[in-house]
Amino acid sequence: QEIKTADSIFMPGHILRYQEPYTSIKQYLEDGEIGDLLCISTRRLSSLPDWGSNNWFFDQRKSGGVFLDLAIHDIDWINWLVSDVSSVSASKSTDGLKEHGAVLLECEDGVSCTVEASWAQPENRPFVTSLEVVGTQGTMRYTDGTANFEAETGDSGTQESEEKSANKIEVWAGDESALIRRSSIDAWKRQMLDFMESIENGTSPKTTIDESIRAVEIANAANNSVKKQQHIHLQ
Repeated sequence: QEIKTADSIFMPGHILRYQEPYTSIKQYLEDGEIGDLLCISTRRLSSLPDWGSNNWFFDQRKSGGVFLDLAIHDIDWINWLVSDVSSVSASKSTDGLKEHGAVLLECEDGVSCTVEASWAQPENRPFVTSLEVVGTQGTMRYTDGTANFEAETGDSGTQESEEKSANKIEVWAGDESALIRRSSIDAWKRQMLDFMESIENGTSPKTTIDESIRAVEIANAANNSVKKQQHIHLQ
């Protein structure tokens, strides 16, 4: 309550609200490009985050594990798209410090979402994110196999090399498919510009306190579901 009434600007760092192609896919869904939304599937796969200070990632009381570290970003993005998440069911496999889990989210509007997150990938595998959304009239899919958050171009600078290196959204709708380039403006810059604009103009950032608290509640419910081995209904 004190945070909400403080005379200051507060913005949680939910980067997917600024990262392509997530921002474009949200707009395509709002524009009805693939009809009404039916389901969403996301993946966020990483090796062990052993770079944390004093290995704080591996202290569940501090980090919340893989669901609070990785899955929460997709959970926030999903909650930004759909009506409120109503229930959570999750499972997680562990091997020492390694964790790999999946979360099933059921939404009030009937949309079902699956969020997969991993700390169990080999160290030589790039950070992997993927996203697939299914609508009544089509499907959109995106996969990224790098840890970079901005489009890159090849050494030659040719259009062909740019097309190969830039990540794309694959769209299937009707009889046609399309490949859509992601933006060259990186997410971190967009997020910082939004924060600076909020400070200068006194406006609310794209990520609100209430929405971020809700993302934490959902991610915590996933951990609770694993612990109790049961479906968790949210209020």
